[in-house]
Order: sequence, then structure tokens, then C-alpha cells
Amino acid sequence: MKLFFAGLTLFLSGTFLFAALVSAEAKSENQISSQAAWASQPSPENSTEDVKRTERELQHMLAANQKLRQEYEERMRQVEQITAQAKVHQRILNQLKTQISPGASVTEQALRQEKIRLIAEQTRKNQELLSSLESPKQKRQSS
Repeated sequence: MKLFFAGLTLFLSGTFLFAALVSAEAKSENQISSQAAWASQPSPENSTEDVKRTERELQHMLAANQKLRQEYEERMRQVEQITAQAKVHQRILNQLKTQISPGASVTEQALRQEKIRLIAEQTRKNQELLSSLESPKQKRQSS
């Protein structure tokens, strides 16, 4: 009978030890998972650095946006000037077409030719300017 109780005691203590080990292992896994969760959360130092880095990126983006806005406004101003000049040139050319007279003096004919030459020259320059204004747009679209 002593042997029975000794075996039962041994069995119960083994079961108790097994349960204790399983319980300890479960606690250990919980601690490990909570530590892993804690480790995945940014530390205050990392968080502060992330905020600073993000703030720098935002400032860079805002500065680039301001620069683009200024470039856009300058281009729009140039296009408006070219358009206004083209309208004036169109009116002058229309007047020159209606003022053609066979008996015009040499001075009037020379003046008329000079006006046409100046308008043609300015139109060519304006076309080049418009092309240069379109070039950055085309480069950005192809990128």
C-alpha cells in the first residue's frame, strides 16, 4: 500500500510539475508577445526623430510647391504678355493690309515693310519663348 501511495504521490507530483511547466511556458509566451508588441511600438526617441524627419519632408514639399507656383505664375505672366503683344501685332497687320495704296510714297512703303519685319521678328522670338516655356512641361510629362 505504501508503494501505491508512493506511486500516486510521484504521479501527482509529476502532473503538478507538468502543469506548472505548461503554465510557466504560457506566461513566458505572453511575456514574449507583449515584449514583441512593445518592441514594435516606436520608442519616444524614435518617435521624436520620425516627427522631425516628417516635418523636414513637409517643409521640403512646401518649399518645392511654392517654387513651382512662382514658376507657374511667371510663365502665365509671360504668356499673357505674348498674347497681348500678338493682339496688337494682329491689329497693326490688319491696318497695313487695308492701307495698301499703289501711290504710296517710298517712305510710306519702307515704313510699312519695316513694321512687317519687326512684327515678324518679334513673333519669331515669342514662338521661341513659348517653346522654352513648354519644354519643362514636356520633360516633366515624359519623366
